[in-house]
Amino acid sequence: MKLNLDCIKDVLLFCIDNIDYEEVGGDSWTTKTVNLNMLYDTPETKKYSRKDIMRSVLKLKESHYISVLKCYPENKPYLNSCSIDDITMRGNKFAET
Repeated sequence: MKLNLDCIKDVLLFCIDNIDYEEVGGDSWTTKTVNLNMLYDTPETKKYSRKDIMRSVLKLKESHYISVLKCYPENKPYLNSCSIDDITMRGNKFAET
């Protein structure tokens, strides 16, 4: 199975642009995450198949470029859903190249 490197790049860039922290109540924070359905429906990644997007998330996670908070099912070669909560230093450095 061939990886779509353009899709991987666009998924990572979308995550960088959309994951953020929000202050809640003045003394605590919450994370604005990116989930798999957002990636399926956004204009930046709409040109890719759902399978390419899902595989891109898996490969970004496997490469330690993203941090995934929730993943279902776990330990399978596919995803039905996930919640991406951060871009690692490694992921940010990769995006700069």
